[in-house]
Amino acid sequence: MAKLKDLRKNIDAIDLNILKLLNSRAKIVLDIKEAKKDNRLKVYSPTRERERGRY
Repeated sequence: MAKLKDLRKNIDAIDLNILKLLNSRAKIVLDIKEAKKDNRLKVYSPTRERERGRY
C-alpha cells in the first residue's frame, strides 16, 4: 500500500505542475489578446495556425 500512496503522491505533484503551466499559459494568452487589441490585429491568425501545424 505504501507504493500506491507514493504513486498517488507523484500524480498529485504532476497535476499541480500541469495546473501551474496552464495558468501561466492563460496569462500569456491574455497578454497576447491585449497586444493584438492595442495594435488592432485580429484575434484569429490563419498564418500562425499554419506555422504551428494545426491546420
